[in-house]
Amino acid sequence: MRSILGQSLLSLFLACSSAQIIDNISFGQGDRLSPNGRGLPGWSVTAKDQQPQLLSDRIVLTPPVPAGTRGALWADNAITAAEWTVDFEFRANGQDTGSGNLQLWLAKDKSQVQQSSIYTVERFDGLAIVIDQYGGRGGSIRGFLNDGTQNFKAHASVESLAFGHCDYSYRNLGRTSKLR
Repeated sequence: MRSILGQSLLSLFLACSSAQIIDNISFGQGDRLSPNGRGLPGWSVTAKDQQPQLLSDRIVLTPPVPAGTRGALWADNAITAAEWTVDFEFRANGQDTGSGNLQLWLAKDKSQVQQSSIYTVERFDGLAIVIDQYGGRGGSIRGFLNDGTQNFKAHASVESLAFGHCDYSYRNLGRTSKLR
């Protein structure tokens, strides 16, 4: 799973349909996200132009400055359960017209995605959920599927590839937003 965050805070849980936590691809269910403040067991943390902050109760992948930074979390292990649920909490603060976005990825091969966004990724096999200020509507959530045949970077209108979307105001709420 992949995310590029614009001033967002992240907590992620992955559970089977029976509400059982899958330990090797989950974090955030204990008192501290990171046991040592230097990393998340079972996850790779990467960034461009800055260093993510691993705090006791949150991860800041992209700070307010400098602009244009990218951060990513990738599970080191594949999902093997036939049925599963992702519980995701995030918070975005800053200008109401912020241009950053948050992307959750379920990709067959993370090397196809790495630190790309839905606008810069070429071919990937998987699902991307994008949370951003698209269309000036105060926030939206859009879903994208690809079986590896569509080159998103070369497409003239990536937005038209969304299989679904809804308005969702998420910035400056003073609380986390929760997606499941």
